[in-house]
Amino acid sequence: MIEYQPGDIVRVTHHIIEVLRAVDDPKLGRILVGVARMKDGSRREGSVFLDAPDTVVELVARATPGGWPPRQKDLWRDRTGEVWFAIDRSDPNVTDEPDIAFVPSFDADGYDPGRVLETGAPLILVHREDDAS
Repeated sequence: MIEYQPGDIVRVTHHIIEVLRAVDDPKLGRILVGVARMKDGSRREGSVFLDAPDTVVELVARATPGGWPPRQKDLWRDRTGEVWFAIDRSDPNVTDEPDIAFVPSFDADGYDPGRVLETGAPLILVHREDDAS
């Protein structure tokens, strides 16, 4: 089950909606409150009942958290509490551009930060080294 967060962009039937908040109502089930852009350019706020049998929701774009994109030496935490360390895999002899990867505390493999954002959102920046270091 996807956990939606403010700023996510979703497609519901033929409308694109920016999520303002996600609500778990004990009587009505999961609800997304969001803003849809109408054909005339106006914006309309409304609710989507995710547990309704005819509701089809597709996540179009995940909102990026504060501090995004990750930098080398960052420490991030995902929705399950898992810790992710940001490392730079680039070769300084080849490029000046960083190649940031997330390394989780449970193994040594590096993961694409965008993929971690898709599967582990919301992410929270826990610590960032200041630029002077």
